[in-house]
Amino acid sequence: MVGKQAVLTRGTASGSLSASWTADNEGRVLNATYPSWKGCSSCSTVSGSSYTYAYDTMGRANTLTDTVNTHTLISGMTYGVANEPLQMTSGYTSGVNSETRTFNGMFQHGGRSVRQRNSDQYCTVDF
Repeated sequence: MVGKQAVLTRGTASGSLSASWTADNEGRVLNATYPSWKGCSSCSTVSGSSYTYAYDTMGRANTLTDTVNTHTLISGMTYGVANEPLQMTSGYTSGVNSETRTFNGMFQHGGRSVRQRNSDQYCTVDF
C-alpha cells in the first residue's frame, strides 16, 4: 500500500487529503481511495471516493468502477495495433456513452467523437 498526501488551505479552512491505493505485481493500480472532505469549516462533509480498476489480458486498462456510488464509469476499452486507445465505453445508461479517438498513420492523435447513448447525436473534435 502506497499513499500520497496533500495539505490544502483556502481562506481559514484547511484540510489534509490522503489518498491510498493498491497495485498488482506489474505496478498497475487496482484500487484508489480518496478521503471525505469539506469545502469550508461550516460546509457539509462530502464522502470520499473509491475506484476499482481492471485490465485486459494484455495488461491495458479496461474498466473503471466507482465503488462508493456503484457506477461503472468505463465498461470497456478498445485499442489499436500500437496500444493506442481507440474507444472508451461508459457504463452509464444516459448521457455520454462512448468516446472514439482517431489517429493518423504516425499514430498521432487526430480527433475524437463523443456519442450519447440511445441517440444519433455526436460531438466531434478534430485537431
